[in-house]
Amino acid sequence: MWRFLIVLAAAAPPGPYQDQPGRLSPQQIDAARSAAKAADPEAVTLLSSGRLGNNQPYAVLATAPQRVSDRLTTRRNILCAGAGEWRCQFWYVEATIAAAGRTHVLPVERGFEQIAGDVVDYMYSPCFGSQFEKLKGRQPAFSRETADLQVVRGDFYVTTVKSNIVYMVRKADPADGGCAFVLFGINDPALARPIDRQARDAGSRIPLSPALVAVMMWASLLGGLAAITAPWMLRHRGWRASLAGVLTLVATVLFVIASPQAGGDIRVDVLIMVPMLAVGWIETVVLAALAMRNPA
Repeated sequence: MWRFLIVLAAAAPPGPYQDQPGRLSPQQIDAARSAAKAADPEAVTLLSSGRLGNNQPYAVLATAPQRVSDRLTTRRNILCAGAGEWRCQFWYVEATIAAAGRTHVLPVERGFEQIAGDVVDYMYSPCFGSQFEKLKGRQPAFSRETADLQVVRGDFYVTTVKSNIVYMVRKADPADGGCAFVLFGINDPALARPIDRQARDAGSRIPLSPALVAVMMWASLLGGLAAITAPWMLRHRGWRASLAGVLTLVATVLFVIASPQAGGDIRVDVLIMVPMLAVGWIETVVLAALAMRNPA
């Protein structure tokens, strides 16, 4: 069952790779063009060029737009970095999707261009409105225009314009009322860590089932409580420090893995676990210092 998360982006090259006219010489741009053609012979259009904070030159080139259907046009974007020698690699597919009288320009993983258009259409559909109302008790009062759509291992990350809310959607079974997708959760990313584009593009996040996420979150909560309380039941200071460190480490690892995939409108897990883990690590350091001074 595919899962989808509905996130904010711009049509221009995202992140730090905005166009900085004049930062690269014509010779450097020509070298970047040659390197890009080696990576993709059709990448001839320069979208942006400039330098990162460490002064490393970069360039983003693209292929000519290719019409896939009446509503969908795509092009491949190539990212090049110059550090003595220019090196280029495929970055992402830029899909231009026409839906509901609007043009949506989105970064999409290769092979998901068509279904990206289906997700954009779903956001305007009565299915989304009725499913939202079922979860929230009201109709959505925001723009349904998709601003960003990304895919990692079959997951979609999508955000609508003027909205910071993450909508979690999965592809529907044929028996689910005739809707193409099902909205099963809504999450506000304002309380969570920002999603790192490079990590997403690398496919670093491991998809977990909702049941496993819930188990891991509860385990991290109980581990954090135990890390704060259990060490004080031991007499030996060295054992206190060791137990506090192990329990806090386990709770931290479980929380870091499960938290990005936890749903809900209010991220109680973040509000509770982050301070609790901070206390656990401070306690571990204090107990370790005391044990070094007097292990008994």
